Amino acid sequence: MAAVTVLCCVGFALVNLDLLTTGFFAGEDYDRLTADHPVGFAVMNLLVLVLKLAGAFVAALTVAPRVRTSAPGRLLAPPVVGVSAHAAWITLGVYCAGSIAQGIVMIVEGDGIALGELAYVGFFALFALCYGVLGLSYHRRAGLRPRHLVLGTLGAIVLGGVLTAAIVTLTALGLVPSST
Repeated sequence: MAAVTVLCCVGFALVNLDLLTTGFFAGEDYDRLTADHPVGFAVMNLLVLVLKLAGAFVAALTVAPRVRTSAPGRLLAPPVVGVSAHAAWITLGVYCAGSIAQGIVMIVEGDGIALGELAYVGFFALFALCYGVLGLSYHRRAGLRPRHLVLGTLGAIVLGGVLTAAIVTLTALGLVPSST
């Protein structure tokens, strides 16, 4: 499960790297927005790229041997890995819940949903589930306390706040459009 999660993180990071460089995966609408606001979209792509690579790193650390020790040579202490893994799955879970709610509104309003949009949300739901299993399994194996799950929840809130603050700041500076 960790390998799938790491590959998903790295795969999605490569898409962001492409959007920053060649634009192979960019669609016509994205091309128009980035042509009008190249700096803002580059900043957001870079931020998301870093978060995805950090996510791959955390997923790999959840299956690293000797989780109960903070021996020299360990990159991060077990509580940091546990809190980070919890923050990841909670963030993805909230993102999926929001996407599902948006999809329901679209159906109710008669807009419909494309198969690609359903697949996208389904993929992120699976991604959140993988992180949840990794986070909870690591929590148990590392002997973490309930407060680490609470801290992971707070970390998800902080992460959402950082992403929101970034887009609000870029919008206020005129580096991204206020609506698309």
